[in-house]
Amino acid sequence: QTCALPICFPVTIEKKKCKNTVAEYRKQFPERIKLTNAKYRANHLSELALRKRKGQLRKDYGLTPEDVQIMMDRQCGCCAICGSSFDNVRRAIDHDHTDGTVRGLLCISCNWMLGHAKDSIRVLNSAIAYLLRSNMINDHRGGVDLNPITSDDIIFDDK
Repeated sequence: QTCALPICFPVTIEKKKCKNTVAEYRKQFPERIKLTNAKYRANHLSELALRKRKGQLRKDYGLTPEDVQIMMDRQCGCCAICGSSFDNVRRAIDHDHTDGTVRGLLCISCNWMLGHAKDSIRVLNSAIAYLLRSNMINDHRGGVDLNPITSDDIIFDDK
């Protein structure tokens, strides 16, 4: 077999020897390799970014870019929670951390909110109760109630 690499002489050699020659070349000329790689990355930036994103989608969620587009179309290009358009906001693929099931597309803020609440309906209900209570107090008294929230104030439906 003839080695097609420009760093080898056009002689018939075994594959193993050719790989060794490449390794030796890389060791001998690391700066040249860095420069060649940097030029390639600069000329193929969008292609490399797309390839990386496709790989991440497949690895992390088992999705293709087409699957994400279908989700975008179903959600009208907006966050499934707050309705923010993905034209202006970065999107995240929301998934259940226990079984990996993809739930939908969220804006980063809503995705972080669910993450910080540990996807707990109980915590989110508690936050809603807190906000409702706070708004009622501020609307009626013009001040802030410093009494702690009790279990009577919180809706416990799930988790």
